[in-house]
Amino acid sequence: MNFNKYFFTSALLVPALLIFSSLSSAQELKWGVSVGINQVDNEYVSTDTDGDILNRDTEWSALTYGIDVSSGKHSFNISIGTGDDETPSFSGTRASENSGTYSLNMDDLSLNYTYRLNPNWTIGLGINELSHDFAYAESNDRQWNGDQWDPDGSYNRAYTDNEDISIDGLTLLLGYNKQISQNWFFTTKVGYLQQDLEFTGTEVVTYSGFSSTLNSCYSGGACPVTYSPPIPANSGIEGDGFTDNYKYTGDASSVVFGMGLVWIINPKNQIYFDYTIRGLEYDDLDYSITGAARPGGFFDTYQEDTGIDNTDTISNKVENDYHFFSMRWRYSLN
Repeated sequence: MNFNKYFFTSALLVPALLIFSSLSSAQELKWGVSVGINQVDNEYVSTDTDGDILNRDTEWSALTYGIDVSSGKHSFNISIGTGDDETPSFSGTRASENSGTYSLNMDDLSLNYTYRLNPNWTIGLGINELSHDFAYAESNDRQWNGDQWDPDGSYNRAYTDNEDISIDGLTLLLGYNKQISQNWFFTTKVGYLQQDLEFTGTEVVTYSGFSSTLNSCYSGGACPVTYSPPIPANSGIEGDGFTDNYKYTGDASSVVFGMGLVWIINPKNQIYFDYTIRGLEYDDLDYSITGAARPGGFFDTYQEDTGIDNTDTISNKVENDYHFFSMRWRYSLN
């Protein structure tokens, strides 16, 4: 977290403390709870240094719920959204041609302070923490010619990629609302958005399905041919492979925009309809990777220079847009 985020996070705590400092006069506090559905569309585009493009589009139907408290011109709210077991769609020159399985879950946490300037205009400051858990797995049978004496000549390559995506930052908002009928209000908002992006992931490649003759040879048994240097005992190839741990980090500033309608059913119940877009673009990402063959297997004990340790700044470009279509019901507790 950089200095600006420390500063604005501290600034957000000040009005919250002012609200809760009035707990001694609890009659001035107005409380509400809300629940709803948030349809989230994430448009993710990654362009590497060679110009190859990966498009990943994911949609979640996220359950959202929250609590809010207000006192006079001040209000503070917390909202949480979560969507599980969604499957993204892929396109672009880097889209995988292999058959695999994907899942991508989401959690979205927001804390917001709002100050009402007059009956129509508000200003607000918010903190947002959005995270994904991305998982991909594929398994492919392949042919090989590594040892011509191998009677099978085939093997299986399994690949998994488990990735944690964290996007967190701050939002400064200007809001406007206008009554358009007895029970309906129109709302709109525009603001400045600053976000930090962090991808941390682990890739694992595992080889299996080799012939029993080959596995016996690579585990220290008799070999039909003589290798120079000889293959170390207990370095069997079955189930052996590589593990790589990687991280991408970067930051972006952009504009957030939204509009919506509020239906005032009665003093206790309100329905909110809202559309919001967060558009972010990251350039020159910091990249690091460490990895090696897994200990105890053929690649670890027989092959040389299997380790990876690299830290660099790369010119990969990531565009990460979020569209939120939400409907929620709010109930006033007092």
